[in-house]
Amino acid sequence: MGMATRALLLSLVFLLLNVTVTSTVIADEAANAAINNPTFNPQVDVKSPATDLWRAVRQRNVDITGTTQVKGPTADTLINVSGQEWREFRRTKLIPYSAYALGGVLLAITLFRLIRGKIKIKAGRSGNKIRRFSGFQRLVHWSVAISFLILGLTGVLLTLGRFGLIPVIGKDAFGAVAILGRTVHNYIGPVFAVLLIIMLFTFIKGNFANWTDIKWFAKGGGLFGGHASAGRYNGGEKAWYWIAMIVGIVVVVSGIVMGFPFFGISQEDIKLSQVIHAIAAIGLLAASFGHIYMGTFAMEGAYEAMQTGYCDENWAKEHHDLWYQELKNDGVLETNDSNATAMNKQASDSMVNTSQNAGDSVVSASAGVAATTVAAGVSNLSDSSDGAEKVKDGGAKDNLAKDNLAKDNAPKVKTISSEGFDNLKKIEGIGPKIEEVLYAAGLTRYEDIQNSNRDALKEILNAAGSRYKMHEPKSWPAQAELAAKGSWDELSKLQNDILEGS
Repeated sequence: MGMATRALLLSLVFLLLNVTVTSTVIADEAANAAINNPTFNPQVDVKSPATDLWRAVRQRNVDITGTTQVKGPTADTLINVSGQEWREFRRTKLIPYSAYALGGVLLAITLFRLIRGKIKIKAGRSGNKIRRFSGFQRLVHWSVAISFLILGLTGVLLTLGRFGLIPVIGKDAFGAVAILGRTVHNYIGPVFAVLLIIMLFTFIKGNFANWTDIKWFAKGGGLFGGHASAGRYNGGEKAWYWIAMIVGIVVVVSGIVMGFPFFGISQEDIKLSQVIHAIAAIGLLAASFGHIYMGTFAMEGAYEAMQTGYCDENWAKEHHDLWYQELKNDGVLETNDSNATAMNKQASDSMVNTSQNAGDSVVSASAGVAATTVAAGVSNLSDSSDGAEKVKDGGAKDNLAKDNLAKDNAPKVKTISSEGFDNLKKIEGIGPKIEEVLYAAGLTRYEDIQNSNRDALKEILNAAGSRYKMHEPKSWPAQAELAAKGSWDELSKLQNDILEGS
């Protein structure tokens, strides 16, 4: 091989190596440019001083640091791309998805209302009220609820308002409304944070999950699969409590980071807090729509429990039967039925006086007359000098009342003492106050109820006062028959059928 040939081959090898190295460098620069600048076109190899200057000013992977007298973690950055990224996320994702979430929940609630309708108390209102929430519990609940609604309203205004309100009220008016909303939002936020912590400890008792809650969810809260038992709080209420507490704390913490960017918090941390705050707040607001609907318009008797602190006895039996049974077993049923209590006390005192005056005399009265006497304060009995009433109506009712009142000496019966009497509260629809009315009417045993009929029982209730007129005793004789036989399983099944409306 001649010298010329060798020189040519060496030249070709050198050229090939030079092209390969150059191509690799260009490819690396193109890749870096593509990462740092999405608008970079690797096919156009044209140097642009303006582009290089813009890239340097934005300080993207460039070792350039500005100086300024302004103090702050990002004060030396002339152009912060994090803000632009947040605006893009807010415009293209947060706002439309928030609208979909809130609108979707409202649509689902509307459909549920159309399909299910209002959830009534199946047994009707009993007229007896049970203490469910204390005054302090209601104060905490409504304080949190009101502050949450204010924050939710102003938050939606700041997030979605410009698209819904500017076309209606104009930019200037919206600007004033937005500034007011932001100010209110920033001041109510810390108040809500404190109230949320108070609520956490106020309602935590009874809100821990158990196996009953699993069965409650399996039956859809009673929407399918039969009656769903529940304690003081059902599975849905417990789920909402923990969602509100956990997500609420996330909203509070992210809001604090946004409002008070201290302790070396970076711009990236603030941007992340904005994303978390927005998503958590919108999710919590959407979930609250379901809670608000179920606690106000959906279910009869639910709103008044938090409004007044008392719930109807039949409402408690149907929706929180385990809690109601626990109260009965502990003997701590607290009601606001002061009028009925006074009425029965007056009846009891009058009967005692009558029995003492009458000695061993036997008082005979029909169930209707006895109930009317109770409602009227037993004035006829207290005024009687011989301690006995004349029989107004004949028949089996009179004999039944006479036998029961005469049993074990009249004084013992007339004091309406439950000693030796059957526990009539085991009959679905009979509470402590109705039990006292029936005792006063001479119906003290299951057999007494069994041998009675719907019209006679209804007459007793109507005579006892307006609060008892709403009760329907149609199923009481059938229940009493099973109770008298000791057929508790059959009685339980019958009562479940009554509660389910079958």
